[in-house]
Amino acid sequence: MTEGTRILLYRDPNFSLGGPIKRDKFWFFTSFRDQRTGVTVDGFPVENPGGFFFETRLTNVTYKLNYQLSQNNRLGHYIQWGRKFQPHRGAGSTAYSDAPFRQDSWSWAANLDWNSVVGSKFFHNARYSNFGYDWPNYAYGINGEVGTNLRRRMTENATGNVAGGAAQDQNNRLRHQFDWTATYFKDNFLRGDHALKFGMVSEWETQDFTNYGFVDDLSLTFNSAAGAPDFTTPFRVVLRNTDNNTINSSWHHGAFITDQWELTNRITANVGVRWDYYSSYFPVQEILPGPFRDYFVGSASHNVLL
Repeated sequence: MTEGTRILLYRDPNFSLGGPIKRDKFWFFTSFRDQRTGVTVDGFPVENPGGFFFETRLTNVTYKLNYQLSQNNRLGHYIQWGRKFQPHRGAGSTAYSDAPFRQDSWSWAANLDWNSVVGSKFFHNARYSNFGYDWPNYAYGINGEVGTNLRRRMTENATGNVAGGAAQDQNNRLRHQFDWTATYFKDNFLRGDHALKFGMVSEWETQDFTNYGFVDDLSLTFNSAAGAPDFTTPFRVVLRNTDNNTINSSWHHGAFITDQWELTNRITANVGVRWDYYSSYFPVQEILPGPFRDYFVGSASHNVLL
């Protein structure tokens, strides 16, 4: 008899505060949010199903500052941090208590921008921004420990049940970006009025992923008889070429210019051109030490039938 998914907890407190630090000169804004939910996962864990508290927690902290350098120049800056905490990601009706993994990841987004009005005909904006996250997944031991006392990964063909420490990994991403845009107004030129917009962008992004694999860099499959306990009859051992690390990066550069050309009160032409350049590359990849690295010589995996 199953009970389905029930909500056990929901809370979502929010707090924000903002205002001037110095009148007509310096302003701030800050906010905090901490959302936490808990639901049941039907059939989890396999060895003791029913009533499990599956938690998801999302936390965000933000601040923003604006500073008026002069009448025509202003600086702005903000940072937003985010955290996602899900201690039993992957829990389900076919998972034993040590099969899910623990996610505790952080992300951020930030920028610094400068707005300037040079005169009645020209203004521009320059901005540097940054984005990224740090996302680790940890395995559980047999008594609920994190990252220690792990047992080998096991899958039962007959029931589809899974037990043993998850494959731990670390996924990091980072992007830097700079862009500059400007607008220039020119009237009574080439038989019309013009609003020229132009700018450029340059950004670099990289992703660094490390797969630490299962315990002992192998996983076990069982084919137990109907009615027998899970993981009774061995069937297959899969050797895995872990630990492994992959890094990829990319550059993007772009520039544009457009002209909103007002020929008459009824005719306006929009003309422009844009240029973009992309370069994706993989730096030299290190093959990390592992018990089966020399056997695989860089291949993916190998099955051994018992």
